[in-house]
Amino acid sequence: MVVNEAGTLLIGIVFGWTLVHTAWETQWDWKAYVGVLAAIVGGAGVDYLFKTSYVGWFWIGIFGGFIANLLIRLRNKKPVYRK
Repeated sequence: MVVNEAGTLLIGIVFGWTLVHTAWETQWDWKAYVGVLAAIVGGAGVDYLFKTSYVGWFWIGIFGGFIANLLIRLRNKKPVYRK
């Protein structure tokens, strides 16, 4: 059980990190952003279809990855848009 929860949490962190990275590095290009969002919702949908109880860990991981990327970017003072 712990391995499944940890795996779901870690893949959520990767998706959350990728969400912020894609948004900032593409200057908030909606096509790239929607592609990452579709992957995130698809991952949660597959988890729901197979009736597992790990969807919560998935969303916690996404939130954690999103916040971690945001904090690292703010700490390094990386600009929002590439110039």
